Amino acid sequence: MQTVIWVSLGFLAAYTFTEAVVMPLQAKFAPGLAPGLSLLFLPHGVRVIATWMLGWQSVPAILPGNVIVFYLIFADHPQMTWLCILTGIAVSCLIVPLVFDALSRLGMSGLFASGGRPRLRPVLIGGIIASIANAAFLTMFLDADHVSFVGVIIGDTLGLILLLTILLCAFRFYLDKPPR
Repeated sequence: MQTVIWVSLGFLAAYTFTEAVVMPLQAKFAPGLAPGLSLLFLPHGVRVIATWMLGWQSVPAILPGNVIVFYLIFADHPQMTWLCILTGIAVSCLIVPLVFDALSRLGMSGLFASGGRPRLRPVLIGGIIASIANAAFLTMFLDADHVSFVGVIIGDTLGLILLLTILLCAFRFYLDKPPR
């Protein structure tokens, strides 16, 4: 239960930061972009990192935060039915573990090298493939154009890279601290 709380809070914090900080800055410096499209979408990074760390257990861990975010984004959207929203929640929660599982079955397993050091290439590849699948779903159901499709992939990928960088720096800082 504690994992569900922390992962969902991380997802909600990433979404809140994206909406409160990234989107206003983006609107100021790149006003021509489609509304609601973030070129630094941090929640995707949370989904990928949760799947990397938890595997399939990331699905119930991310679900509460994902439900809240989908409700905030799409509840008043005129094109979205509840069936579309529920399908979006399911796809959003399942796409990253499905991609990681498929990559593992195709031989790209081993998210950790010997000695427990993280291997980032499979995490990034899995995150990008999941982003492409998620973007295809979103643009199909929202009847969006190819610019939005590419924008979602860019935002998801940059969000994932930023969160991985922060996570690795935090681990390095934590591991380099002398014991008390």
